[in-house]
Amino acid sequence: MLHRRLQRVSPGSISPACSRFRTWASTEKIAEYLETGHIGVVEELRATIPPGVRQMMAIPTLRPKRAMMLHRETRTRRGMRKGR
Repeated sequence: MLHRRLQRVSPGSISPACSRFRTWASTEKIAEYLETGHIGVVEELRATIPPGVRQMMAIPTLRPKRAMMLHRETRTRRGMRKGR
């Protein structure tokens, strides 16, 4: 549904009052999403997240920041146990 709404948006249809919030980079990302269905920069960032963190984020009460923190803590503790 959001995708359909975005297809109707054109740079000229955004009011001048909102133009200060709109940057060229944002416009390019919206255009990329409309053309390909994804945004390359977002995909690159997602690729940097370890798979275990993504699995932990499936837990409803566990937010991304906390999941990443837990991942780092467990990784550090494992390294300490192995003598690293």
